[in-house]
Amino acid sequence: MNINIEDNNKCFVCGQENPISLGLKFQFYEDNKVKAYFKPHQNLQGFKNIVHGGIITTVLDEAMSKTANRNEVEAVTAEMTVRFKNPVAVNNEYIVMGRLIKKNKNLLFTEAFLRDRDEIIYAAAEAKFMDVR
Repeated sequence: MNINIEDNNKCFVCGQENPISLGLKFQFYEDNKVKAYFKPHQNLQGFKNIVHGGIITTVLDEAMSKTANRNEVEAVTAEMTVRFKNPVAVNNEYIVMGRLIKKNKNLLFTEAFLRDRDEIIYAAAEAKFMDVR
């Protein structure tokens, strides 16, 4: 399948040149892990003062995607499962973390979660990413 994945800095989650980007800045640490701080605003709500589940899913997906990129693999999401554990309130600060669990020939297995500073988990995800090189 040879697809060229190129970062043009316009990602909806982290693109610094995208005027409607969520503006997350991922930090890499401990080889296969990433994290970013996320403070969702009112425009991201589904129900009153609750962040839309699609936004949460997108943020988790991006954290896992960053772990794939960190491992020098050009990969896209192949399959993803999300578990919502608690409502995510707007205007609160959260931490999104992602990590690579394992990789084989063409697949990377990843996980991510959204938590607060008190270590309460709000959402968790697992995904498979396929290498498109």
